[in-house]
Amino acid sequence: MYKIIFVGDLNVYAKENDLVALLRQLGHRVTALTHKQVQDNKLGYLSVGFLDRILWKLGFQFDKQKVGPKLLDIVHKEKIDIVWIVKGNMINPSILKKLKTISPQTLLVSSSYDDMYVWHNRTWFYTFGLKHYDLVFTTKKYNLNPDELPRFGAKRVCFLYQSYRQNTHYPVALSEEDRCRYGAEVSFIGCYEKERALSILYLAQHGISVRVWGNGWEKFKVLHPNIKIECRPVVNDSHDLAYTKTICASAINLCFLRKMNRDLHTTRSVEIPACGGFMLAERTLDHLVLFQEGKEAAFFSDNAELLKLVKYYLMHPKERAAIAAAGRQRCLQNDYSSLDEVKSILKEAEKLL
Repeated sequence: MYKIIFVGDLNVYAKENDLVALLRQLGHRVTALTHKQVQDNKLGYLSVGFLDRILWKLGFQFDKQKVGPKLLDIVHKEKIDIVWIVKGNMINPSILKKLKTISPQTLLVSSSYDDMYVWHNRTWFYTFGLKHYDLVFTTKKYNLNPDELPRFGAKRVCFLYQSYRQNTHYPVALSEEDRCRYGAEVSFIGCYEKERALSILYLAQHGISVRVWGNGWEKFKVLHPNIKIECRPVVNDSHDLAYTKTICASAINLCFLRKMNRDLHTTRSVEIPACGGFMLAERTLDHLVLFQEGKEAAFFSDNAELLKLVKYYLMHPKERAAIAAAGRQRCLQNDYSSLDEVKSILKEAEKLL
């Protein structure tokens, strides 16, 4: 078993909480440090101040939680096997260099669910700190190309598919109140992006009602009677599995990919089927690897095909239910869970320890 320092966003909505719990479940001794202020909110993100926005535009982010000094203090006091940092845009490269000087045997691991090659996701600290990591994990295959993360000095870049959380992403029984609060024939959970909005508008203009959850949708100025925009996210917490209930209460769950992140799959790509929801997603190579088309999920390539499939599956509830059930079974059989993600990362780490 290993002594691990885990650095990430430890807010209730963040996946990192699950990773820490799983590491401990596997018997490892874990010290968890949050790099974001922990708050009790259901926004699915933290509000960012004006100065922080300016700094981000310039490629910097404050280490407000003093993670850097805390890391060095712990490594000074005890032998640490692995320091696992999720994203770590605020970690000064000098901290990583000092850490390696103090404890050369400590393995530095970086992971992120975002596309860390594109500029809007990374800081100068992240860029110049990559060379200090022994392992870098990404869910974007492009990042493995020699002209992407290796170009910044990343020595060993590994690809992982996104994962679902076993403790919150599963079929749940719904009350009538739940169905009223979260239900829809067609729903989309995710932040605003122009391409997504245009696809939803296309459905609405052709008689399909769509319910939309997520941040940033105040930017969508078009009013249409078939579009219900909630202008708020749905987040699972200890009091209510709102996100899971929304998936389970929706006949069809749309899965749009984020173009600015060059997504070929996303967290919802596995979370929707894991919850037992019917998923209609963009057709990509990643999606076709994860799920069998027409058997475990449905895929579209353009708005015309999207509309055709929505109409078809709304009229065929038994087929829809069978596909949803098969999609969940695929998640279970192929180990798409966060536990498998943790095991995969540790397996790669063990090769270097």
